[in-house]
Amino acid sequence: MKRLVAQQYRSEILLIALLMAMLAVIVLSVADVFAGGPAAGDGPWADDLRTASEALAAGNVGVAEWAWQHAWATALRSRRWDGMLAVGGAALAIGERTHDVRAGRAQARRAYLAALFRAREARSVDGIVRAAEAFLDLGDREVAQTGLGMALALLRRTPDEMASARVQALADRLGDRSIAAGPMGLEP
Repeated sequence: MKRLVAQQYRSEILLIALLMAMLAVIVLSVADVFAGGPAAGDGPWADDLRTASEALAAGNVGVAEWAWQHAWATALRSRRWDGMLAVGGAALAIGERTHDVRAGRAQARRAYLAALFRAREARSVDGIVRAAEAFLDLGDREVAQTGLGMALALLRRTPDEMASARVQALADRLGDRSIAAGPMGLEP
């Protein structure tokens, strides 16, 4: 009987360990998606966001929030748009995990706004589009549409075929039919 109980106990521990590992993979994947992919992991905020993600996976929300705040400050100082996208995505993940989705969305929105305007300042069509897509994912079509306008204005000054395709994809996602296909994929 004791042997059966011990065997069952070991099986339960293995199952819990497997579930924790799967949760860690999911949390890291979600953080990467919200952070805007691997490029967002290249900045000085990346270590803090990894710490936050690992802490979330381990159920240590306090450490995750502390690491996120440090990443926020680092991204803010960096003046880079990709950092703000990354911390915005992490805010969403923390909000989901802590069941405070509203606060996570508010923090993400602030970060995404900073990313949008930093990308415009950096003349990055890619950054503008990614920030607009983040707003669209939040359900904020109005700001996403504003981002589309910013991207179009920049693209008209400095044509780029790859950027044109991204802008067209955003316009399609927004259902914006005011953009007609032209030689670069876009015309006013």
